[in-house]
Amino acid sequence: TASLGPARRVARGARAGPRHMTYYPEEHSKRELQVDASSRELLDDDDFEDDASAIFDCEPSAVPAEALAQAFGRGGSWRISGELPPGNFWIRQTEAPFHTREFQVSPAHLRKRGAQAMLEKCGVAVINTKGCKGGSSAFAAGQDNFCVARLPNGWEVFGVFDGHGHGGHWPSERAARTVPFFLQGRHCSELFAAGDAEGALHYAVLAAEEDLEAQAKKAGIDIRGCGSTAVVALRRFDADHVYVATVGDSRAALLRVPSGDVLAETSDHKPSRQDEADRIEKSGGTVCSSKHSDGSDCRIYHRGCDYPGIAVSRSLGDCGVKSIGVSAEPEIVRWPMKGNESAYLLLCSDGVWEFLSTAQVSLLVASALKRGETPLAALQELLEVARAQWKCRIIGGVYCDDISMVLVPLGAPQAPRWDSLAVLPSHNPAIALVNKFCLQPCGFQPFGSNNSSPCEREHEAPDSDSDASSLASELSGSPSPSASPRRTTEPASDGCMLQ
Repeated sequence: TASLGPARRVARGARAGPRHMTYYPEEHSKRELQVDASSRELLDDDDFEDDASAIFDCEPSAVPAEALAQAFGRGGSWRISGELPPGNFWIRQTEAPFHTREFQVSPAHLRKRGAQAMLEKCGVAVINTKGCKGGSSAFAAGQDNFCVARLPNGWEVFGVFDGHGHGGHWPSERAARTVPFFLQGRHCSELFAAGDAEGALHYAVLAAEEDLEAQAKKAGIDIRGCGSTAVVALRRFDADHVYVATVGDSRAALLRVPSGDVLAETSDHKPSRQDEADRIEKSGGTVCSSKHSDGSDCRIYHRGCDYPGIAVSRSLGDCGVKSIGVSAEPEIVRWPMKGNESAYLLLCSDGVWEFLSTAQVSLLVASALKRGETPLAALQELLEVARAQWKCRIIGGVYCDDISMVLVPLGAPQAPRWDSLAVLPSHNPAIALVNKFCLQPCGFQPFGSNNSSPCEREHEAPDSDSDASSLASELSGSPSPSASPRRTTEPASDGCMLQ
């Protein structure tokens, strides 16, 4: 089995891979962070000391759980990804066919109910669904995941991860959290400050691979025969280009709206690609093709053996085939943003691309948007068409792959800070204590809140366009004042009273 070595060897051919970094727990002095001037410029808060811990550093091998949990929040940063079904050592994780995933969010103040509102504010649509698989996999956890994140420096991250093999839900979920984590770390922050967004993206993907291998070893998880694809995009509203990294057969495409033209697309990493097949053969693997009723298929095997039969030539994880050329090295492209402000960036797992061409998908999405549908409604329509293709193409119609999609307006303004839309708990311990234990009569707001009182809002003229107040209520997990005059004095978990 492969150790941390393969990822380092792959990285050496193109760009320096992950090097040693240091994780500083929260209790360490902020002076120990020694954040340099270039990193300071990335933090957009007036009070740098308050945001010093926005830059978390960690060994690419086995990122601690507390680091993943605490990395986002400072500097207005946030991350949204798919939440796995509950499970533990005694209870198996189960998920019903065609189930649509809930969101997991970081920081915790950006509550799950507010995650969808945040995505809508950004103009971004996300669907993360399980397919329908027979046998023992019928109620197994779906293997797709995604991430949408805003980094402290204003760069935005969008990703889709398609797991495969037994236990493939674990590497895809892990990568959906670690790729944004490494992108907000010190090393990537320095690369961003130097104008090397491509280098930061390259580094983060390889760091996620090393973390995956190390964490699997630490937790006793066998990833010799399971792994995940990755397609990750970096966008900033004032940048010249959008950067897209791919590992495997999850695909990104740039769509012109309303015409439906395909402006650009990534190339899948499959053994049917000649350059990919050449690398596999030179590394000691064998590529075999076969024909089926629903099309042809190329798979990778150890030479002289009938295993493992993996269908992608690059992946995260899959340590059992790293030695025969199945690489975690990302292929990165950059597409111009100038002149393409009306375009949309679409990232999908291969559940979409299996039976639909990029041109077909582009026309379908553009047509829905042209009719005035929301981006989420456009993705719902694409989901139905993709599932219909699986039903009619597969004999018996009993199998449908997991499908995950992220749709991003390329010319959208900068994604908002999470704390610009939510009611924040006070950082003053005394005020937080008062807010937690004191009752709030009608019109009383928590100390440190800038919102007007509910009584004042009740006397205002109704405004159907008052999206800001309703959005703030969603993000803070509180009902809209206009929805019900009733209030509760139950304190929220963050110490801020619920309205």
